[in-house]
This record gives sequence, C-alpha cells and structure tokens, in this order.
Amino acid sequence: MSCSQQAPSIRHLLTSNDLPTAADLPGVWRGIGDLEIRISEVKATALYWMSQLRDLEDQLKIHNGILSVTRRIPAEIWGQIFLAYPFDMSTSPPALTQFGRQDLVQLMLVCKGWRYVALYHAHRLWSTVQVEADEASRLSYSKAVTWLTRAGNVPRTLAIRLDRRIQCPGLCAPQLADSPPIRPCILSKSLSLGKLLSVGPPLHILGIETLHRRCMANFVSTLPRPFPGCKLQPSLRTLYLTVRFAEENSGYQFLSHFPSITNIYLAGQRGIDSLNTPLTAGYLERLTFLSFGRTGWNGGTLHILSRCQNLQELSIFLPSVLGFYSTLYTAYLPKVTVLRVKVEVGLRAEGSFILNHLHFPALATIDITDARDPSSALSWKNFFQKHPSVKTFQCRDTDGAFLEAAFDHLPFLARLVVCGDSALTRLTQNFTTSRVAQRPRFMASLEQLELLKVGQPFELEDLYEFLLSRAEGHRSAGVALMKEFRVEFLSRAQGASCYGKVEKLLRGSLKIVALRKTGMRVTITSYLED
Repeated sequence: MSCSQQAPSIRHLLTSNDLPTAADLPGVWRGIGDLEIRISEVKATALYWMSQLRDLEDQLKIHNGILSVTRRIPAEIWGQIFLAYPFDMSTSPPALTQFGRQDLVQLMLVCKGWRYVALYHAHRLWSTVQVEADEASRLSYSKAVTWLTRAGNVPRTLAIRLDRRIQCPGLCAPQLADSPPIRPCILSKSLSLGKLLSVGPPLHILGIETLHRRCMANFVSTLPRPFPGCKLQPSLRTLYLTVRFAEENSGYQFLSHFPSITNIYLAGQRGIDSLNTPLTAGYLERLTFLSFGRTGWNGGTLHILSRCQNLQELSIFLPSVLGFYSTLYTAYLPKVTVLRVKVEVGLRAEGSFILNHLHFPALATIDITDARDPSSALSWKNFFQKHPSVKTFQCRDTDGAFLEAAFDHLPFLARLVVCGDSALTRLTQNFTTSRVAQRPRFMASLEQLELLKVGQPFELEDLYEFLLSRAEGHRSAGVALMKEFRVEFLSRAQGASCYGKVEKLLRGSLKIVALRKTGMRVTITSYLED
C-alpha cells in the first residue's frame, strides 16, 4: 500500500516524530506488510526484466559480431597469427614439444573457424614433432602419421630427445656389481619410432639427441636391418646429431640407411671423425653443409674435412686449446662459399692456428662471432689474405683490430654487417674524412652497411660524410655507390635510452633526407632486448 493509501489515523506519524499509540499499531503493521508484498512483487518483476535485458544484450553482441572486423580477417592471416603464437619449440632442431602440441589442440577447440584455420592455413604447425624419452615407448604410430600428414607439403621435422639421466636409468654410466638390473632402454622398445622412420610420412629434418653412445646403439636397433638397395626416408636432407657422452667414436653406422642426407649438425663429445667409418663410405663426399662444435677437433679432423669436396657451407667452433699437436693437414674445399666461425672466448694463437690450414677458393661470405683476442690477429690477417674474393662480411662482438684486418685485405667487400658495440668505435674511426682521404680505394666495393644491436651513442658525422660521398658518386673510377644503410639500436630495459639514441641519430635528419634523395635505402630501428 502506498503512502497515499495509508489510513488517516497514521498519516501524521509518517510526517512527524510522534510516538504511535496502541490504536495506531495495527495500522502501522498492516502498512509494513503491504509494502513488503509490493516490494517482493516489484523485485520479481525486476528480476524478470533484468534477465530479459541480459538476453537481449547477449543477442546484440552476437548480432554485432556479424559485423566484427575479425570476421573479415582472411583465414590466411589468422594462419599467420597462429604461426606467431609462442608454442613450446625448445629443441634443436625446433620442434613442437608435448606441451606445444597440447596448446595447439586447445587452440582448435575454441571454435570451428579456428579449427579450420589450424588445419588448412597453418600447415607449418603440424610439420614438427618431438618425441621425448618418456613418450617413445607409448608412441602411437597412427597418431604421429595423422599429425605429420596435416603438414601438407611443408617440410617435416622429427626430433628424438633422450638426454636426461632419469629417462635412461643405468645406461648412462658403467654398471657396478651391486647396482640394480638395468631396465631395457626406452628407445629399444619403441617399435613405432622405427616404423615412423622406415615407412612413415616423408621427413626432411631429423634430430637425434642422446645422453650416451649406447643410447645411439639402441636407437639403431629400432631401424629395419639393412639390405641391398635399402633407402629410408629418401626426402631426408638435414640431420641434427648430439651424443652428450662418448668415450669412443659413436659409430654412426645408421647413416647408411639415409643416403639422401646432405646437411649435418654435429654436437657433443665427438666430431666428424665419427662419420669416417666403412659403413658410411661416400657420406662425407655427399655433404653440402656441415657444422660441428669445439670438441670436434682432433689430429685427423682436417684430413677428414678435406674429403668433403662438395661442401658449400661450413660452420665451425674454434677452441681455445686444441688438445693435439700432430702435423696439421691443409683442408682444401673448392666449393665452400659460406663460412661461419664461433670463437671460444679467450682464444689464443694455438686455436686460431687452424685458420692457416683451411683454404676455400670460392669463399664469398664470412660470419664470425667473438673474435677478440689480439694474439690471433695474425692468423686472421693471413686467412683474409688467402680469401680476398669475400663479398659479405658479418661479425659479432669482435675486436677492432680484427675489423682492420678485414678492411685491408678484403678489397671486394660489398656488404658489411657489424653486430654489437665491441668494434663500433674502431669502425667509425675508419670513416673519418682524413682516413678516407689517405686511402682513396678504402672499401671501394662497399654497397651495404648494417650496424646491429648498437647499445651506445657513437659519432655519426664522419660516417654521414662517407655515405653521402658514396651515394652521390665518387670521383675515383671503380668505386661502388652505396645502396643501403641500416642502424638498429639496442635497449635492454623498457623505456630506456634506446629511443633517445634514435632521436639523436635523427638530429642529422637533413643528411638522412639527403641520403634518401640519392636513392639509398636508409633504415633506423630500435630493438628491445628483454
């Protein structure tokens, strides 16, 4: 009952502080009861209409979704977005781990559209599979085939990883008399794995990582026995091979099953001498790419390396101590065009001495990391003198003297990439007007200059003048025109001085404009490092 409907006897109580009498109380209680009933009725009505409102709002969202921008994004673009998702691919070669595969399946469950995109517009997500040791024994051949088949025509990768002691009990150390019985190796029990490698979908990349060479022997036992003409996975081209511990050569006789392999990445305790066995005859001669680490060097390495006469790209690690002192053999590789060298920090002349015994007459690209020790400068100088035809030179964290040797002995250098601050000061000093005037043929073939991960300010005036002179055309005959200049500044913290450095560079904007007017591509970017 509303206030206007209250009995006259209590109206004065609603507008005053008078104390109700005994005669007033029944009317008061009756009014309270009527109001509570009305409130309940209104609440029920309100709940109904609120429910109706929510339903209508939900329907409105669905209808608005019809006009959503995301609906107009082509499936191909969604596919690229899915490919950019940070799936767990923490392997070498990169391959989806068990957790990464679970993430992909969950992604497909979001909606029918996403499932369609994942299946038909993101084939690369299905092209990689990693098999951990605890998965090997229960690996389903049919499921693995279904997964890899979804990759379509994308090259497929299979990574087999058995590198943790807990996964291979008793096999990674000599068995003691009182030790418990050795359980069968997981790899030797995985029939599906052997079947996948023998008759499964075509593979292009195979990665094998084991803790001990005996694990490798057990892996070999899963493969079909060789017979004349046996050729597994004819599409297989690249092999990543790692054996963490090996007191003797690992005996990679299984390579005879895969004669189509031409690219090999070796890591672990043994180098390319493990490939030099009667069962792998002719293998070295077929290689076009080879990479091996610091433990791969011994007295016979250079001799074996010289057999790789079809090698086109070589990646090596120069150790600080060789560990052998026999007469070194000169490896002459006529087809190598790309050389990548990682130098152990603290490299002494002993390790760099290997450079004197490498000869690549067709070498066009050198990529070097961590060449800092001045004692190795002479070896590098001699190496550059033997390979004057190099056109692309990339260096990371190198000593300035090392760069000087490259400038003086690589007359046909067309592209120079310097990464890191170590050599930046020496580099800019070489571009001063006075230094360039003294050497009119200085870097006469240079067309591209890239300075990457620059973490400190540096003087740009002389560099600008050098670039402008090259962009506008040098008076000296035979001097190339500069075509591209790129700088990438590095910041190690969010909002740090990275952008300030870019701003400082842009203060010379008139010269930047002048460079661009000549047709030179000038790129200035910032790189944020976590």
